[in-house]
Amino acid sequence: MDAHETEDEIYNLAGALENIVKESQLEIIELEHSVEKLRAESSLLKDHIEAQAKGLGQECIKLRNLQRRRAWQMKIEGLTMDIAAAEEEITRWKVAAEDEAAAGRALSALKQELEEAKGAILESEKKLKFKEETAAAAMAARDAAEKSLRLADTRASRLRERLEELTRQLEEFEHWEDTRRGRNGPRYVLAMAMAGAGLCRFQPV
Repeated sequence: MDAHETEDEIYNLAGALENIVKESQLEIIELEHSVEKLRAESSLLKDHIEAQAKGLGQECIKLRNLQRRRAWQMKIEGLTMDIAAAEEEITRWKVAAEDEAAAGRALSALKQELEEAKGAILESEKKLKFKEETAAAAMAARDAAEKSLRLADTRASRLRERLEELTRQLEEFEHWEDTRRGRNGPRYVLAMAMAGAGLCRFQPV
């Protein structure tokens, strides 16, 4: 290989290298443009992402606020239900207390009525006992009166028997007197005297 060929080859290589450098510079420029474009797109995307993130953050805030509001609403609803249940329980307790008070008043009235009934029963028992005692006394008095009447009847019967005996004796005496003295003597006076003497001698049992 001579010097001329070597020089041509060097020129060729230099030209090729220059072309490569130019192409590389063009590629670098294109890459720089691409990088700038990508940077711009990245910036836009970043702005968009930031905007979306901001919006998402606001939505998250809204969501959290909604969740808090819902939680508070649920708490309020629960408290409202608890208050309603407590009011119902209080109402039931009031009704039960009123019923218990009414039952207490009724029980007091029943106790008072029972005491009054006991008093009335005691009074009735006293009256009944008094009546029984009075009836017993009356029966005793009646028995005594009946006994006295029986005794009086016995005495009257004996007196009648004695009177009949005296009358018979008087009749016998009168008959005897009539037979002995006739009917013109003082036999009536004598007979009455004898009858009186017989009655004075009689002792009733």
